[in-house]
Amino acid sequence: MEKTVLQRMTDLIARAENSDPSTLNQKLRRISDDIIHFRHTLTQASDKLSHTVKTEAKTLENIYQTTKTIINTQCIQLNKASMTTVKNVSQLVSSVRKNHLAKLTEQKLGELKKSRNISTQRIRQRISSLHWKNFITVTLLTLIVASVVSLYVDNAWPWQAHNEILKEREAGKILLSVWPQLSAKDQAIIVQNA
Repeated sequence: MEKTVLQRMTDLIARAENSDPSTLNQKLRRISDDIIHFRHTLTQASDKLSHTVKTEAKTLENIYQTTKTIINTQCIQLNKASMTTVKNVSQLVSSVRKNHLAKLTEQKLGELKKSRNISTQRIRQRISSLHWKNFITVTLLTLIVASVVSLYVDNAWPWQAHNEILKEREAGKILLSVWPQLSAKDQAIIVQNA
């Protein structure tokens, strides 16, 4: 398994005083090449992730537009049904006696309100469930993409990559703490190859 950047930097610091400058330069060049390769790989992974996110956003937009169209269609049908009901009721009113009309009107109004409430409740439930489904889908997709990108880039899970970054930061802190004690030549070599 190849040495990580952290391991190479640690070896470099440990052997800086005992190494031949040409060997040190070669090691620094290798580290520099590894960093350039790492940046390139991260850029590619970022581009792929960006493309995936854009694709999923378009998919969610299409789902939203489709749902909106269906809801609008259902509202139009509900309006048509309401108009038909009103027309039928008005025809019925003209043919029924007055005392019977009041009783029948109250009964039909109650049925109409009940039907309206049920339809409204169903529409709200469908919209609410759609939001949760989209949220869950986006969350799962984000976790999967993050894991795949991390496995592709670092050949490690995200939490393993995080631990390695913490170790690299620690190595950087060590380098900063010994920096004043390094010779100007060693400092120049490190700065030149950083």
